[in-house]
Amino acid sequence: MHLRHAFLVAVVVCIVALVFIKLPAFPANPATATSTPATSMPVVQEESTTTAAGTPRVPAAPFPSVQIGGQTVHVTIADTPDKREQGLSGRKGLAPDEGMLFVFPGDGQYGFWMKDMLFSIDIVWVSASSTVVDIQANVSPDTYPSVFQPKAAARYVLELPAGFAKLYNVQKGGAVVLP
Repeated sequence: MHLRHAFLVAVVVCIVALVFIKLPAFPANPATATSTPATSMPVVQEESTTTAAGTPRVPAAPFPSVQIGGQTVHVTIADTPDKREQGLSGRKGLAPDEGMLFVFPGDGQYGFWMKDMLFSIDIVWVSASSTVVDIQANVSPDTYPSVFQPKAAARYVLELPAGFAKLYNVQKGGAVVLP
């Protein structure tokens, strides 16, 4: 009799635990199962917390990407006056697949300088039709207060790691896939 009572208590405890602890839902048909549980809990993957340039690594998923020179570049968008003014100033560097995309409300010959920059960059001006209109390669922080402007109007400006344009043969007239 004692054994049956212990068994019933164990069954009740299991049922109570299942009711109060949300376990992942399992599909009725195992053939349609996916590799992730049907819960709203995020899956955390371990990876380095900094880039090779020493800047904090931010997961690429929330950031849009640009395709240029056959490469995918994860970009931070600078689409407000404050964000455009701040730009990359004060940052320690960019990862090889990282950049900043400046978005302007209209076409113009937008000038850029290297105020408070700590590393060299390539500056690529892009038209509203997603074509490279000008490039200034390997711009050093030592050039401040010089201002770099394109020879043609642009709607977007892409700042990339120094040497990117040469390495991936980015040229005037080349296509850019924007987010």
